[in-house]
Amino acid sequence: MSNNILIKNAYANNLKNIDLKIPKNKLVVITGLSGSGKSSIAFDIIDNESRRQYMESLGMITDGVSKAKCDSVWNLPPSISIQQHLNNKNPRSTVGTVTELYSYIRLLFSKLGKKDGINKGWSIAEFSFNKPDGACENCTGLGTINEVKLSQLINLEKSIADGAVKEWDIHYIRRNSEVLINAAKHYGYDYNFNDIISNYNEGAKTLFLYGSDSEEMNKLYPQDMPPKTSKDGKFEGIITNINRRYSEKANNKNGREKLEQYFHETICPSCNGMRLKRDIRDVKLANQTIVEVQNMSISELDKWLKTIELHLSNDEILIASPMIQDLQSRIKKILKVGVGYLSLIRSMPTLSNGEAQRLKIANLLSSGLSGVLYILDEPTKGLHGKDVENLLEVLTQLKNQGNHLLMIEHHMSAIKIADYIIDMGPGSGRWGGEVVAEGTLKEIMSNQNSLTGGFLKKSLGIKEKISKKTEAEVTIENIRLHNVNNENIRIPLGKLIGVAGVSGSGKSTIFINVIANELIEYYKDNSYSFKNCGNIKGLENIQGIRVVNQKSIGRSSRSNPATYTGIYDDIRSMFGKLNKSISLNLTPSHFSFNTAGGRCETCKGTGSITTSMHFLPDVKVNCPDCKGKRFNNQVLQVKLKGLDINDILMLSIDEARDIFNQNKKISKKLELLVEVGVGYLQLGQELSTLSGGEAQRIKLAKDLIDDDSKGYLYIFDEPSAGLHFYDSEKVIHLFQKIVDRGNTVIVIEHNPQFLVACDYLIEIGPESGIKGGRVVFEGHPTEIVNEENSHTGVYLNSIINN
Repeated sequence: MSNNILIKNAYANNLKNIDLKIPKNKLVVITGLSGSGKSSIAFDIIDNESRRQYMESLGMITDGVSKAKCDSVWNLPPSISIQQHLNNKNPRSTVGTVTELYSYIRLLFSKLGKKDGINKGWSIAEFSFNKPDGACENCTGLGTINEVKLSQLINLEKSIADGAVKEWDIHYIRRNSEVLINAAKHYGYDYNFNDIISNYNEGAKTLFLYGSDSEEMNKLYPQDMPPKTSKDGKFEGIITNINRRYSEKANNKNGREKLEQYFHETICPSCNGMRLKRDIRDVKLANQTIVEVQNMSISELDKWLKTIELHLSNDEILIASPMIQDLQSRIKKILKVGVGYLSLIRSMPTLSNGEAQRLKIANLLSSGLSGVLYILDEPTKGLHGKDVENLLEVLTQLKNQGNHLLMIEHHMSAIKIADYIIDMGPGSGRWGGEVVAEGTLKEIMSNQNSLTGGFLKKSLGIKEKISKKTEAEVTIENIRLHNVNNENIRIPLGKLIGVAGVSGSGKSTIFINVIANELIEYYKDNSYSFKNCGNIKGLENIQGIRVVNQKSIGRSSRSNPATYTGIYDDIRSMFGKLNKSISLNLTPSHFSFNTAGGRCETCKGTGSITTSMHFLPDVKVNCPDCKGKRFNNQVLQVKLKGLDINDILMLSIDEARDIFNQNKKISKKLELLVEVGVGYLQLGQELSTLSGGEAQRIKLAKDLIDDDSKGYLYIFDEPSAGLHFYDSEKVIHLFQKIVDRGNTVIVIEHNPQFLVACDYLIEIGPESGIKGGRVVFEGHPTEIVNEENSHTGVYLNSIINN
């Protein structure tokens, strides 16, 4: 059998009919500019074809899985791909359940846990918040409940006739007013339909909010039977009604989203967020309850496990020892991938894509599989340089178990340890799709055509320190949240500020969860009282705050860069004014794929039909009617510069610049998208397919469109995610422009290229979890490299001097 995966004539997306020979049993890195074709090779060709061939080998029908866009792929091992998209949105999934650590903990507590000094023979299910036996009855084990935001539903200072209930139109007002009057007669209390809601007496207000069949009304009027019909005064109640409708739409995502504006999530008052029943929460093992163990970080759990046997009898040690050994073996692998700071109870949907991916890698290490091709999408994303080395050790271990590793990567250390490197380019989008260089590190660095090789040879230079006589600042005092305890942060204004520190040290806690969130609330309402800090001084020096994070910017397959930035409205307007559109009586709305009229009704304008593949991922195939073109034939007759509306959506942002270069409004928006480094994306590309870094850069572009304001504080969460060295330089330049315009930019970063370009650095640490949460350095980058106690300083020093 050949020692190489052989790809012949690959043409997926922007790939230019390339041939590739990828060595097996090696750690192979694919690098290159954003949009150069890396994912097309790794996922669209190799992973897709591996799955298809596997299904074929099992005799499964593969009609729904398209053959990879190449002539052939030979010598493919079975593949497991771990992409950046966080698929687990289930609030019942926690770090403990996904890693199976909590299963072992539950077993330990059921066998050895004691209450009042006695093990009462609990079942393992009683320690599960996902089973009725153990889950808190009030929140069903979620730890949170959805409470109605009354202010969103009702204006208490209006009468019903004046529109107090936001959802009621004139017909609802008339019908329900009669019912409320009848209810007042039934219960015998005074009711004036024209009173504002806040003036209602107790009976009227209770009925209005909770309804005639509620426990609240039964407590007020225990002697009165509830009315049976609306003519008698039977009324559901505003809160009861919205709760019922929300519950009924549990499996209807769109229906739930419409009602979510009326709810806010709050800690369950019954279990105080602990998810379990009271009796189970009191069971102890080695002086700890299961709730206390769940709240431990994985690193803390490791230390606690080493103390358990001190509290057990010899017989109990025989029971516990195998479970503890298995737990410690799993924990060791998790610590190696750099997420030891995560707590067992941490909900999976709150993890970053990088954290979720590293947990999957740790699980793979525990599987013991060999002969598998692992395809990884930037596994170093979100890791401090100190933690990257540990992760790379783990990946090398995975390779040494007899597996093949293929990684998309930009991190300097990851590229340098690769056995084989494939450098894609030379540009992005239509200017990419070629193999610029391939081979060992030495061969890449000596290749004159390789941008990557050029950057690897280059030494990083620290930005020159410029002193200013007077300097305005914002100071945040006594920050207290998670692992941060009464810490003060000083933010000098008018600078590009880097925030560094090991993973889990408290960077996001301080700058996102406290500073950003508190300021967002403050600028909504200046009377807001800060909750997670004592005070914020110097707010007179800034106009507001803008946060650009890596959260998804599109849940729907209908959202794309053109719709999100408003470009598509301008494009539809142009199409609606064309002579052909006028002759066919087509308006701009006919060129929308979100509404009936011009779209294909078979696929509802998505261009594809989703086919369920049962135990394999769902597969999208082109709509059989519109052939993926989204619109009906009449709309597709209208052309702009020879292109129909679907052709426009298929253009890359770079290509669209040429089409719309005469339209200043559209052209300006497209230029900003190119400037933030996403020119290779298609105008109509689903936002749900974008990486966190791409989503963040589109948010940045949208924020800058038609905005020349100054005096703002910007906070960016890892803006270098997914960026090649060359792309990073462009984004750094853009940040400097924002600063020069009179703003302050804070970047939470690990990338040394960004950190050395900053005017000021703040390091949070020194370690993660309870050993972090402190400011360990503040000052210019030239000063941090001499700090021996700074992990960032040591790392930057090693990079600069390499």
